[in-house]
Amino acid sequence: MLKESTANPVKLYDNGDCFMNVENMTKSVSTFDGRVSFPAEYFAAEEFVMKLYVSKEGRVNSTTQRVKIKLTNSTDIKGQLDAMSSIKDCGSLLRAVAVVSGEFLTGGNDTSDDQEEELTEVREFMTGLLDNLADKTENLDQCKGVASAVADLTSNPDQTSSSSRSSGGSAVNKSMTTMKEKFGNANFDSVKDASASAVTGMSNLLPKEDKAEVEAEKRRKKREAAQNPDHGLTEGNQEETDSYDLIMKEEDANLHRFFDDLYEYVFIFKKAFRRAVKNYYNIMWINKEATLADAEQFFRKVIIEWEPFDVERYLLKYCKHEKYLLDRDKLEADKSVASASTGAVDSISGLLLGKMEASRRRRRRRSLPGNGTQAEAEVEGEDDLEQECAINAPGMGLGLKNIDPDQPGPAQMSSSFGSFEIPEGVIPKSSDGGGVGTTLVTTKGNPKTWGSNSNGIKSSVLSLDLTGSGGGSKMKVNNTKAPMRLMIQGKAEDVPEPSQWMLCVPRGVSPKDATQWNNHPVPVTENDTALHFLLWPDRKGDKFNVYFKFKDRPNATHYDFKTMMPHDPTDFPGYQNKDPEVLNQLLHTFYPPQNMTKLNGTYWVSIGIAKTDVDFGSSETCLNYSTQTFVPSCKFWDDETQTWKGDGCKVGNGTTKWNTECLCTHLTSFGGDFAVPPNTIDFSNVWAKFANLNENAAVFSTVVALIGVYIMLLIWSRYMDKRDIIKWGATPLEDNLPSDNYHYQMTVQTGVRKNASTTSKVSFIVSGENGDSGVRRLYDGHRKVLESGSILNYICSVEKPLGSLTFMRIWHDNSGRGKQKSWFLDQVQITDLQTGDRYIFLCDRWLALEEDDGMVDRILPVAGLEDLVAFKQLFSANVRKKLSNEHLWFSVFSRPTKSSFTRAQRISCCMSLLFMTMITNAMWFKSDDNAKQSQALKFFVSFASTMLVFPVNFILITFFKKCRPKQNAVIQKHQQQPKRGKWKNVTNGSQIWGDAVMPSRWKRFKDYISDLINFKQKAKYGADDDIDEDDAPKTRIVGVPEDEKEKKKKKKKPGTLPHWCIYIAWVLCFFSITSAGFFTILYSLEWGKEKANEWLTTFLLSFFQSVIVVQPIKVMFLVAFIACILKKPALDEEDTNEDLNNVIAAHDEEFIGKDNGTIEDTCKVNKYMREVILHCRDEYGWSDDDAKIYLPRWQKPDKENITELTKPKNPGPWVYQSSVKLANAPYMATMSTYKGGGYVYMFERNVDRTKQKLSELKNQIWMDAHTRAIFLEFTVYNPNINLFGSMIMVIEFLHSGGAIPRLECKVFRLLSYVGGLGVMVIIAEVIYTIFSLYFFIRCIKKLKKEKMKYFKGFWNKLEFALLCFCVSVIAMYALKHILTTLAMNALKDPDKADYVNFQSLALYDELYGFMCGFVVFLATVQFLKLLQFNKKMGMLGETVQYATKDLKVFSIAFLLYFWTFTATGFLLFSNSMISYSNVVGAAESMFAFTLGSFDFVAMQSAQPTLGPIFFFAFILVVYVGLMSIFLTIIADAFSTVKENMEGKQNDYEFLDYFTKRLKQVMGFA
Repeated sequence: MLKESTANPVKLYDNGDCFMNVENMTKSVSTFDGRVSFPAEYFAAEEFVMKLYVSKEGRVNSTTQRVKIKLTNSTDIKGQLDAMSSIKDCGSLLRAVAVVSGEFLTGGNDTSDDQEEELTEVREFMTGLLDNLADKTENLDQCKGVASAVADLTSNPDQTSSSSRSSGGSAVNKSMTTMKEKFGNANFDSVKDASASAVTGMSNLLPKEDKAEVEAEKRRKKREAAQNPDHGLTEGNQEETDSYDLIMKEEDANLHRFFDDLYEYVFIFKKAFRRAVKNYYNIMWINKEATLADAEQFFRKVIIEWEPFDVERYLLKYCKHEKYLLDRDKLEADKSVASASTGAVDSISGLLLGKMEASRRRRRRRSLPGNGTQAEAEVEGEDDLEQECAINAPGMGLGLKNIDPDQPGPAQMSSSFGSFEIPEGVIPKSSDGGGVGTTLVTTKGNPKTWGSNSNGIKSSVLSLDLTGSGGGSKMKVNNTKAPMRLMIQGKAEDVPEPSQWMLCVPRGVSPKDATQWNNHPVPVTENDTALHFLLWPDRKGDKFNVYFKFKDRPNATHYDFKTMMPHDPTDFPGYQNKDPEVLNQLLHTFYPPQNMTKLNGTYWVSIGIAKTDVDFGSSETCLNYSTQTFVPSCKFWDDETQTWKGDGCKVGNGTTKWNTECLCTHLTSFGGDFAVPPNTIDFSNVWAKFANLNENAAVFSTVVALIGVYIMLLIWSRYMDKRDIIKWGATPLEDNLPSDNYHYQMTVQTGVRKNASTTSKVSFIVSGENGDSGVRRLYDGHRKVLESGSILNYICSVEKPLGSLTFMRIWHDNSGRGKQKSWFLDQVQITDLQTGDRYIFLCDRWLALEEDDGMVDRILPVAGLEDLVAFKQLFSANVRKKLSNEHLWFSVFSRPTKSSFTRAQRISCCMSLLFMTMITNAMWFKSDDNAKQSQALKFFVSFASTMLVFPVNFILITFFKKCRPKQNAVIQKHQQQPKRGKWKNVTNGSQIWGDAVMPSRWKRFKDYISDLINFKQKAKYGADDDIDEDDAPKTRIVGVPEDEKEKKKKKKKPGTLPHWCIYIAWVLCFFSITSAGFFTILYSLEWGKEKANEWLTTFLLSFFQSVIVVQPIKVMFLVAFIACILKKPALDEEDTNEDLNNVIAAHDEEFIGKDNGTIEDTCKVNKYMREVILHCRDEYGWSDDDAKIYLPRWQKPDKENITELTKPKNPGPWVYQSSVKLANAPYMATMSTYKGGGYVYMFERNVDRTKQKLSELKNQIWMDAHTRAIFLEFTVYNPNINLFGSMIMVIEFLHSGGAIPRLECKVFRLLSYVGGLGVMVIIAEVIYTIFSLYFFIRCIKKLKKEKMKYFKGFWNKLEFALLCFCVSVIAMYALKHILTTLAMNALKDPDKADYVNFQSLALYDELYGFMCGFVVFLATVQFLKLLQFNKKMGMLGETVQYATKDLKVFSIAFLLYFWTFTATGFLLFSNSMISYSNVVGAAESMFAFTLGSFDFVAMQSAQPTLGPIFFFAFILVVYVGLMSIFLTIIADAFSTVKENMEGKQNDYEFLDYFTKRLKQVMGFA
């Protein structure tokens, strides 16, 4: 057999039965680069000998090779393919891929999820191999084979991953590039055939509609419709919609949005769910194999056993993350495929268009007389090629056309999903007479999915390129005179179904009466769109008038556009001979000009009757019609901004619901001296014009609105002024320690840049000659955001002086969200509060990964004089300072730090300036009506107005700035006479300055312990006495030469005005605003409506001239002068002492309860026992509990990691959490009272997860020898009886090794209005409240009348106390409901559900119960007042009164004996009986003994001899002796009272009294 693809003939001889199917084999033999290749599948034997003969000029040489073929049943497809790839055998690899894709990867649609994932991985692997070998193809057939293989491998979208799409697109692009570079000489049909395979492959790779997203969106809409009774559902849809509800109903589970979200991931977004399970099953606390095997069973188990918040925390979180990664990979693949598609199309079009142009040139040469023959054509190449070809695939179409520029008329071309028409004259002519290549690419969907507005592109996308002669470089076509016409295929199914309407007009009413029209609103959501309104009359021959208007309903006289519909066919001459269905839709389409629909908003289409047949027998004429609305738009892809835009394109009138006509003008992917007297006011007539104010209300409304805005801004500015005082305070850093005694003030300035602010965690190290500060975090516990342009002050405390500072290192962890990761730092100033030295560290750079040099860590040296006077530093610093101070309007919203010129004063000056500008402008506005008002004259009026306003505004600003202010109320509140635990003035005389003798460390430790035990809060920087302000250190700028310093010392403070001058300024401001506004209104009424409205325009010019031109120019000139001439550093000359005095007491709490000691070695071992006992641990105490941060197994973390450990809201069981964070009160247990803070582990809501976590804590020795108490807190709820139960289980570990358990259960009711008794409870509460308030008000009136005499009576005192408790109970009950509501709402919030402290609610409910008990007790005692009407009860009272004297003497004797036995019992039994372990306990036990409760056996066991003696002595002395004396005193007194009462008559017996009073009321007495 002979192959003619080489220079020399190759012959293959078959000696014996070596081959089978020889005929087909010969077609597969290929030669390339000296190699002969043929498939091994044609060999008949497993072992054979290959002998190669080579002959030349009679000389023959040969070589022999034994070959053995091994056939296996291996299923390791990846291994076999990888082996072929390693030897770079492209032909064999392509055949293997074809076999695998044709047999192994083909199958039915009933593949399981596991099988589909396996097939997806195999396809991904094979496309990767094709990508690696695509540029190593040896012939055109292999190029085609690569493209065909990619098409086969990606034919199933469900089994095509994003990686497969990217590698497949790259493989197709490489193969087409190789085809163009190596095999460009192949014939046209072969190239086109290979190109068709490439187009098919790219069609499969282009973005497809996500079935899961479509299904999820469809499901959401159906569920929304199911919840809306106005929307009906078909039976089939209902069944599909309720599948989730069906499962929830079968399992009797509660519906929840988190379960609904999980359902979507389990059954719809399966890929994301399965990836999450595989990657995070350990964190998700689920069984991977069981979940992947039966997802539905897993879902049923979750909805039964899991809490909804746990579903969100452990399942949805990771499912969402995996879906985000899948979506991100899809977008990256879309970009890669789009780029590869462009490259492949460029290679194909360049090659095919080149062949078309060559053929066209040959025909042209032949057409000349005497040039060329048919034989010449056959030698030179192919001839008579069509100058247009189309390659179509299911999702993509490629059209190529070589256009002759000399051809008259427009150039037209079409492809699968669109067509184009280029008008004559647009295509440029080449100098050599060559043709222009046209490449039309159409895709079924949007290939540019990553643009910010790509979701709005729902139609096909058309891309048109023009290239030079023979597929040369691309031509740029912009701003053509005549637009190019493109027809883009749309989605007719997206157009809504027609809506039916009826229009009725009564007889005798004009059809032009707008009240008889039907009005249709059409909302348009995007700019630069068109509006197409289809109107279909039900009866042929009916005509309608259609009116169009933006925002408002049109009428017969006010409308934007009007037409009559249906249109006349003659209006569409170009569509007469085309599709009649298209022409019919155009005739019934109302399309206003696109320039009328440029803005988004609501457009109104009103329809009235224009022509119809009238039935004179009817009282009204009614017409039926139907409408459809769609809003088409034409967009193009902008490669620079990566978005779809509409510039240069508009929607044509030929647009239908099937195709959108775009008309575009560019190609891309589509989508003198003046003396003017002032005006005068005629006061004799102007007042009468107020009666017609409604006709000329523009200026009046403007003035009133401005005053209203001023009042609101004044309230806001006053609020901001108060916040500024607090914001400017120097707040202490959160990681300051109580033992730190040397302090620095840090001023951190964030630059003014876009996205300069950050929420990342900033840390720093300050280094000096004597040491450094260590790693510190720039955070005070409150201000989490370093905002753009902010200047924040902090107090940084260190253990000892750092000496002269040298440099500072500052960085952040890039943990902020979104655009707040980065930070632009301007500078940092550090002031030594002890010496007054100020160090300036200039940065003026980004700390960001995506900005500048990508560094988030900076080392800043101390700035010297050269750094401070550099032009860049001076200009930027002064611009910022001056704009925030000198520019009046800007400074309202960016008030400079610690300026006495408040925001309220600034906004008042602004309004005064505004109103004064108004009145001066009005004085000269068109004063000479006969003079022509030119623009120059308007500018003169504006300028003159500004110059007259300036003096008034200057006086106001000067008074406001120079008046000495009163001390701010906020500062006064927190700077009262120094008390223990409050901030005080820090001066030279204070300990903080270092001159005073500092107490020893032991003395400070004892004071600190004493304060903690006594619940005192000591301010960290508190001084003992108030010191004169003059003793404070003077600020010194480090780095500024000495002569500069001396100048600063000699510099005097600017002069100020007395404080009362500020009232003059406010009066002047008031009159400047009100009088100017009043006279402006008078001027407007004098002018009339037309002139008044015209004046507003000139006024705005003057206003913006002042704001935008005058003040900024003034500031810029001043800054330039300072930076270039003066070169004065921009330093803040503020008193350091004032900064510290402005620290707000609200920050004192940052220094409370920071426990840094450990419970190791908290007591001393006796010196005689130190050889035996090496360490000693004392009992638990408030001062020595451990509050450090640890890693598992109580390992100490690095300083750099401490910030990360405290970052989460629940930092875990190894990070100490204070009682404030846990909202816990101190707890009194059996042995000790505990703070309420500790190392906390939050139980999971799943038993398995909790067991596993507890096992981990046990293995990590969470509870060790240092543990003093374990608290287990939980809350339960019984819905049957509506009761909550708060349980606290405590085990206290003694220092000696024992353990004491304690259980406390508090049962309480929070939900009062549950069940049938809820109404009764409400009624009872209302009655109680009414009675309590009524008697309380009556008591107050009585008290007001009698004053202090009211409290002389016992029953009055009792009544007053009772009513006070009643009102308190009402207030507590209301607060209880508020707290309950907050707790219940928090339970529904997944971020707060784990942190609802029901123990605090239980404690509050207990306190509420105590208060109710007091009310009941006092009410019961008050009820005893009624017993005074009973004679015998009166005897009881008199008995006690008579025996009082003897009982006083007896009580002294009783107490002496009682405390004697108490002391004796404590001494005898304190070591053996827990009830006598302390004096209080012994007293309680003896009192119980007196009442008959005792334990004789325990006493005898503790003290066998003295115990019984103590027992019987107490019986004889107390029981027999003292009790007998007590009874004798009472009996003697009672006998005496009884004798005295026998002769008296009781006129006030209760029943007799009640009967008598009742008869008087009834009228019988």
